[in-house]
Amino acid sequence: MLGILNPLNCIDFMVPSEPLLIIESLCKSFPKSKGAERILNDINMTLYKGSIVGIIGRSGAGKSTLLRCLNGLEKPDTGRIIFGDDDLCQLNQADLRKRRQKIGVVFQTYNLLQSKTVFDNIALPLTLAEMKTTERVKAVADLVGLSHKLSSYPHELSGGQCQRVGIARALAIETEVLLCDEFTSALDPETTMDILNLLLSLRQKLGVTVVLVTHDMNVIKHCADFVYVLDGGQVVEQGATLDILTKAQHPVTQSLLHDFLKDQLPSFIQEKLHPSPHDNDDVVLKLMFHDRTSTKPLISTLVHEWHVPVNIIGGNLHHSGDYTFGHLMVSIKHDSKTVTSITKYLTENGVSVEFLGYLQW
Repeated sequence: MLGILNPLNCIDFMVPSEPLLIIESLCKSFPKSKGAERILNDINMTLYKGSIVGIIGRSGAGKSTLLRCLNGLEKPDTGRIIFGDDDLCQLNQADLRKRRQKIGVVFQTYNLLQSKTVFDNIALPLTLAEMKTTERVKAVADLVGLSHKLSSYPHELSGGQCQRVGIARALAIETEVLLCDEFTSALDPETTMDILNLLLSLRQKLGVTVVLVTHDMNVIKHCADFVYVLDGGQVVEQGATLDILTKAQHPVTQSLLHDFLKDQLPSFIQEKLHPSPHDNDDVVLKLMFHDRTSTKPLISTLVHEWHVPVNIIGGNLHHSGDYTFGHLMVSIKHDSKTVTSITKYLTENGVSVEFLGYLQW
């Protein structure tokens, strides 16, 4: 059991290895005028202790329904949710209520009681569980940086501070799993980064397992260790965050990433592209860099060694943890022998090369 309420009991996070929450063949339907609508269909996931798992997908993919199943607000039609030694789907109401105390939820809209102080809002789950409040509330308030706001009311707080109250409340009863449902969508970018850094700090100190349901790929990039992609109530892709960001295979994942990565040609250039070369055409290439290759002077080497002008059309670099990745879209004068040689050189230096087409400037 993690002693989250005494800072002396905080632990250093280790690489997760032991499963904490296992979802097996989970299905959930809701009645409609004609039959039933399947919202979740054969969901299988494994969440490891101390990990941060992202769940992404378009609206209507089933993300929020899945979260409601995990915290016991919805009962699945079939399947299992194994939490520790218990199948949450088989517990009676009393045992489920007790087990849910270890699962905290952070909401998009904070869900704070406006007539209660910060102290009372954090203390709410402790009060409902008939547990002592004072020392515990002070300890979690200190963890989220709100020790000086315990007597304040929600209307006196900023959006970021309100969300910190929500996080503290969710952690009040020695939480093992923290479910976050679009919890940064109402925050500005700077405050979002503050909250995400707080989440990483809490994971480091407490070893809490976090599930992030979000449409914001910046949240995934900054925090998640592993990602599940939902579409039509099914897991259509899954993998380590860097693999999803750099090697996405499913069209839904690729679509979600395009706007975030800004890895598409401007529309006015796309309109000029054609698949076969004409006289005096440039060939357009997309170069994808991974980690150390992102800082190598590869473009200057092309200019120096092959004596070809390189026209940079667009590009971007991203950071996820200690890893850097990105892309560069360039055009060079078309010459089959030169392009083949350049492609070979780039590939040997860890750069993925994608042919986009030909154009004439």
